[in-house]
Amino acid sequence: MRARPKSSSASSPTASCNCRREGNRMTSETDSLAPADFAEAAKASIAASTELAMADVATRLAQDGIAGMLASEDAGGLGLPVRYAVPVLAAAGEALFPFPLIETLLAARALDACGSGSAAGVITGETVATIAWGGAADVAREGDKITLNGVVSLAPHADKADLVLVALDNGEAVAVPTAGLSIAAAWGIDHERPCFEINLSGVEVDASCLIPAASWKELIEDALVSRAAVALGCAASCLAMAEEHANTRIQFGRALSANQAMRHMLARMKMHVENIRAVIDSGFSAANSSSPALRRKAAYLAAVSSGIFVVERAIQVHGGMGFTWEMPLHRHLRWLRSLQTQGDSDGLLLEVADDLIGSAAA
Repeated sequence: MRARPKSSSASSPTASCNCRREGNRMTSETDSLAPADFAEAAKASIAASTELAMADVATRLAQDGIAGMLASEDAGGLGLPVRYAVPVLAAAGEALFPFPLIETLLAARALDACGSGSAAGVITGETVATIAWGGAADVAREGDKITLNGVVSLAPHADKADLVLVALDNGEAVAVPTAGLSIAAAWGIDHERPCFEINLSGVEVDASCLIPAASWKELIEDALVSRAAVALGCAASCLAMAEEHANTRIQFGRALSANQAMRHMLARMKMHVENIRAVIDSGFSAANSSSPALRRKAAYLAAVSSGIFVVERAIQVHGGMGFTWEMPLHRHLRWLRSLQTQGDSDGLLLEVADDLIGSAAA
């Protein structure tokens, strides 16, 4: 692990879901905290981290109480449910935050569940963690050691990470230090959040680093709604840019928004942004009769699809300049397309269809 100054957030005294803001840092105090209360702190932390190196970003997020917000209080986190991460991840999407934030939040909680002590490094910012979303390694166990073989992929920022979570063929997962691993850049369109392929050939790790199958399944489901939150931030940001351009760009003596067709397009974009908010809320709703897993799959699919619709229409509103490198719109689109790949949108759509058809036939 790279040596870094320890963050003061590691020993934050917290009571379950009882937090307050101290400056830009979240700490414990009251039961009245709502998920939206994290938005301001997240935006400030992200804005302060934009020019920092990867290791320094991890330290800053830890100091602001964000890195360990989902991890248990015993591990030094805040012990919050994943819905509290939604405004944080939306702020990251809005700001095009080039850091594996989804992976950091979920890895800290999963590592805490395995009890190896690795979670502390992620929570304090001493360890940069990522997750390989593609593939699963073959595992052979002998005593307190396990041997991994295979190739895993879709690991964002694996070249700068200290630790990567890898799925295993038995349904479990394991935390693997990246030092000495064969890590190669994989093809992708998101240059700010590059994904990597990792070749695991006879890699030996301690069995204490195993993540139970139930914890890994929970992580995969929560990753879906986390990606939906990023899509919300991307879509809201692009809608704001499209509205500003349509209201300030003058053509033939009047603003673009004076045209009815333009107003209709902006209205449809706004409806899609609100749809993303609604499906994310539905993903956490206990009133819905469908299973939590199905709700989160549907939330992810709807959010990413609506997000792409909004971003593509924002590019259209800007005309020719919308396609240029100077405009950030294509960067949002690249991220959303990458999230589609990481979440296996095509395969997930078939799963949701099978679930719905099966429940209707029952």
